[in-house]
Amino acid sequence: DGARLALLGMHAAVLVNADGSEARRLHVSQADKAALDWSRASGALAITSVQGRALAISTVDVASGKETILSGGWANAGHARWSPDGRSIAFHAVAPGGATSDIYLLNLEHPEPRPLTEASHSSWSPRWAGDGSSLLFLTNAGAAGALQLYLGGPDIETCLPLLRVRQGTAPRFNWPAGSDAGLTVSGKDVWLLTRSGEAKHLLTTAHPTWASLAPPQWAQADGSST
Repeated sequence: DGARLALLGMHAAVLVNADGSEARRLHVSQADKAALDWSRASGALAITSVQGRALAISTVDVASGKETILSGGWANAGHARWSPDGRSIAFHAVAPGGATSDIYLLNLEHPEPRPLTEASHSSWSPRWAGDGSSLLFLTNAGAAGALQLYLGGPDIETCLPLLRVRQGTAPRFNWPAGSDAGLTVSGKDVWLLTRSGEAKHLLTTAHPTWASLAPPQWAQADGSST
């Protein structure tokens, strides 16, 4: 509801009210400070933690502060993201001895991670789209290793390529629950994305950093305007 913030440090997560009051510190395993997601539905944080020499996907219950390791032993892992219903976590990881990164889905009721991508190329940075039936993620499966934005997920048999992005850019996504379309920005360009696999160019900004500071936002929660 926007009333509290969560900040992740090396060995702690800090919860604080939006006005800066009532800061509360939760001890967590050594974690990737860039990987933190707070689920409104489950009331827990999803983090990437360090367990020995391997990485793990863990949750931290906000009420009790208890940390639970859901999946460990990864050579590399990150970008854990809760599904809108708080029942699943999507993340990217490199298996022990592996050379490429794949997208995995972890259902909290059956915590054995299921790979959504299995290929000779890498895929990373999953982000739930709309109602949580599909995922946006990046892959270098394109020609000559060019990055492409893909739409795929539990209810989609094949991944749909949406948009080819320039090397060296980090696209930002925004696809709110209840919306049939999402927004992304790559470099100076803002695009509208649809479930049918279409990418419609909306505008080009005056300067690349203007658009890359934050993802574009919908004016209405249902995605009816932007």
